[in-house]
Amino acid sequence: MKRTNVRYLILGMAMLMYFITFMDRVNISVAAPYISEEFGLNKIQMGAIFSAFTLSYAIFQMPGGWLGDRFGARVILPIFVVWWSAWTAFTALGKGYTSLLLLRFGFGVGEAGAFPVAQTALSRWLRPEERGLSQGLLQSATRIGSAFTPPLVALIIGWGGWRMAFIVCAALGIAWAIGWWIIYRDRPEDHPFANKAEIDYILNGKKKSIDTPKTPWSRILSSPSIWALCLSYMAFIYVTYIYFNWFPTYLKDARDFPLLKMGLYAALPFLAGAIANTLGGIISDKLMKKTNGSKWARRIIPLVGSITLAFFMVPGALVENNVLSVILLSLALASSEFGIGVYWASALDIAGPHAGTVSGLMNTFGNLGGFVSPLVFGYIVQTTGNWATPFLVASVVSIASALLWLMIDPTKKIYEEIQG
Repeated sequence: MKRTNVRYLILGMAMLMYFITFMDRVNISVAAPYISEEFGLNKIQMGAIFSAFTLSYAIFQMPGGWLGDRFGARVILPIFVVWWSAWTAFTALGKGYTSLLLLRFGFGVGEAGAFPVAQTALSRWLRPEERGLSQGLLQSATRIGSAFTPPLVALIIGWGGWRMAFIVCAALGIAWAIGWWIIYRDRPEDHPFANKAEIDYILNGKKKSIDTPKTPWSRILSSPSIWALCLSYMAFIYVTYIYFNWFPTYLKDARDFPLLKMGLYAALPFLAGAIANTLGGIISDKLMKKTNGSKWARRIIPLVGSITLAFFMVPGALVENNVLSVILLSLALASSEFGIGVYWASALDIAGPHAGTVSGLMNTFGNLGGFVSPLVFGYIVQTTGNWATPFLVASVVSIASALLWLMIDPTKKIYEEIQG
């Protein structure tokens, strides 16, 4: 019997959700210069607005992941998507600094559960050797969404003002939530379109389908690999959030690009990152097969990529030519992005059916870095007037992220240790 490919439909739906999540995150970075102008906000205040999202996003990662593990992604994920889509639309009602802080905080509560619960969903549908590529594709979707958003939002702002951009983005999330509820099932065995051949293929790679396993908190919290993974991801996200939050403003204020050019050039790092994400996932999966699951199959890609970032970012921040700066800073992000899928694949490798909880823990730490990043960037620029210094700081942080991978061993699986 030829097996069906429902798992790829599930992966495709998850990729679409990842695309939408980053559209809704990046839209404010494009609108930021105009929001700042309308409400008289300085760089420190704008940095705080960016960080309000990452604060709530970090706080609610673990509860979101646990809810996905406990009640299943079919019910929980649409709830989160509808929540954050509503708060995206509410952002158009912002009246100033305080209201924007509260609105972005509320938005972060909803987005916090998206990635951990998606990991729960995919851990039930994908075999271990499919995880690296799938995570690369998912992260590529976020970068394509991030690349697609600046020119789109720039056009919408030129047509209907910055508030309209948030309303348009919100509608996409509502439509996705309905589609996920119709298509997804928590157990492959329960899906009406997955045949026995596909179900056997999935479960042969995963031993058995598990409904609601008990969370092994002591194993999670005592795992050196999980802690190193969390700290490395915190440094990784510190760097990438510079691009999500400040890059369009950097292009406009530091490099003097007009609105439409700013939107186009702001897309380039994310397009480069999308390509790197997919390639990193493919290479990681091939190394996993070739080395029979060696820890270095996961380690080597983020380790080399995060170090390479510094070699592009430092000259990119210092060079005088504006176009060359964009190219170098785009290559810097791409170098680091080779490894992002490996972070999430490693969380699945280590956690198994507890992927939502461990992914939530990792992403909590990651977004603590994301919380600090826009504040530090905005403070340095506001107090020194120097746009290069925060990029130099980020280069050092990226090297630290790379070195932590020497302490991560994705072959030590907390679930197998308990069940075996």
